[in-house]
Amino acid sequence: MEFVLFIKVSPKEVEIRGPKEAKIGDKIVLTCTSTVSYPKADILWYKGGLSHEPMATTFRSSSDGGQISVSNVTFVIEPDDMTVVVTCQSINRKLGEFAIGTHTINVFRKFTTLCKQKYLCECVAVV
Repeated sequence: MEFVLFIKVSPKEVEIRGPKEAKIGDKIVLTCTSTVSYPKADILWYKGGLSHEPMATTFRSSSDGGQISVSNVTFVIEPDDMTVVVTCQSINRKLGEFAIGTHTINVFRKFTTLCKQKYLCECVAVV
């Protein structure tokens, strides 16, 4: 008689890859990869604390017997964005356990000096 034992495993960490600097109007693509999970982990994205739909999520088998989740998200840097914080959460819903990672994107702007009087100047962003 042969037995097969399935052990439930939650993801331990996530890795987010993508640019760390951008300009207004740039299209950003980030990739989140979770460590092994069984059953497979779902990936949730948040931009500035708000839920953001992934572009695609795929799953691949690990040599350890679990599943690795990989997800991509795309968004455009908006004029109001100064620093963008994106969060990836990989969750094993069967266990209710998760791993979270964050990725910060610094938004670069052009600045110009606006002088209303000879000694009264202010720095304003050019969008």
